[in-house]
Amino acid sequence: MTFFHESASGFNKYYLTLAIAIFLLSFAAVFIRLGEYELSPISITFNRYFLSGLILWSLRGLQILNTGESSTDKNITIDFFDILMITITGLLGPLTIFTWSWSLTQTNVANSNLLHNLTPVFSTLGGWAFLGFKFGNKFLIGLLISIFGASSIVLLDFQFSDQYFIGDGLAVLSSIFYAALYLVRERLRLKFPTDLLLRWQCLLSTMFILPILLITQDHLFPTSLRSWFAVIALAVFCQILGQGLLTQALQKFPSSFVTMLMLLEPILTVIWAHVFFSERITILNGLALLITLNGIYIAKRGQDISKDEPDRIVRAEQ
Repeated sequence: MTFFHESASGFNKYYLTLAIAIFLLSFAAVFIRLGEYELSPISITFNRYFLSGLILWSLRGLQILNTGESSTDKNITIDFFDILMITITGLLGPLTIFTWSWSLTQTNVANSNLLHNLTPVFSTLGGWAFLGFKFGNKFLIGLLISIFGASSIVLLDFQFSDQYFIGDGLAVLSSIFYAALYLVRERLRLKFPTDLLLRWQCLLSTMFILPILLITQDHLFPTSLRSWFAVIALAVFCQILGQGLLTQALQKFPSSFVTMLMLLEPILTVIWAHVFFSERITILNGLALLITLNGIYIAKRGQDISKDEPDRIVRAEQ
């Protein structure tokens, strides 16, 4: 199947979906900063998945009570491989956050952010190796330009040092986990609707994090209104809506392209940090945005992105 050859209306719809998703996810750092006045990173992560799962499963329960089982769920058959892949998504999310957070304690912020931004590289390699994608030269050039643009904010501060070896390795590992998450989601999205995937990922991620949290933390939930606002906003705007829209976009675009567009997220976060926390915006931030957008435009112009899908897999209904 070849991408970027749909009707203009459908094409624009999925681009709008991606734009809204990235806009919402760019606020994650703001909400995390607000929550960290009271909660640790692992507590914030737990609440993000727990509250998202609680909302999604409650909505599903109301749907069953009001209309009975939906035809979508009735027509879906789940085999062992599907269960394994869904379980993996529940594990990859916390692993991504954990390894990235750990890397920040073992290396500097510049190294960690730069290496974590390698996610599109690994998703591109994974798409080529495991999902049958073929990437044209324009896409690959655009990808490299976008990564350079998104990373240029911290590129001048990047340091090569033996003492940062472990932290740098953890940052790279976090980008591999994040790429793997979207590759697995992309495969599952061929068969399952977005809401089902999000429900089970949130439930499984909560189950994986809870034992660690009980061992390492004094309390699970916030006690102040500010922290409650932070974790609820993370759950609703970032996890349910942001991640949900990104997963929905995998119906149209390969994970390599989706993760490349996500390079805009840290640049937008710089803007929100200036608005809400008065952090400084520099000319370099503006140049980074322009370079990243230029790379995305070049990649979009590369209309020879294709994927050979197995005939036995049918895309889930929207």
